Amino acid sequence: MEDKKLILCENCHSGNIELRYWVNPNNNSIGDLAGEGDCDDTWCCDCETHPGVYASELKPDAKLIGYQIIGDEYSDKEGEIHPDMDASFCVYSLKQAREMLNVNPSKEWKLRAVWEGDIEEPTIMFRGNPR
Repeated sequence: MEDKKLILCENCHSGNIELRYWVNPNNNSIGDLAGEGDCDDTWCCDCETHPGVYASELKPDAKLIGYQIIGDEYSDKEGEIHPDMDASFCVYSLKQAREMLNVNPSKEWKLRAVWEGDIEEPTIMFRGNPR
């Protein structure tokens, strides 16, 4: 079975991104990327930023299982979990994770998408779809 290739957000590693393309309205053809993937021409619907993007190969059955809030790599919180998270193996819905960020807004914390297999025996802290 061949790995599936996804374009992911450099900020949170989610695959829920949008890229700006040139579109011909007369024939509905889609052309090249508007800005060759410049940050202003990308949007992550999960972390709500204009990130850089990168290509990743995931297992064919890989799926997004939730989110965590972690210390940004350029802050003194790097490698830490957000104080509102119960444990490093807990995974939250996008809504729960955003609430954690809103309670303690700081550039020290960032959203992180968690894919199946990223955490051994994760504890899912929500019901339903992670988004």
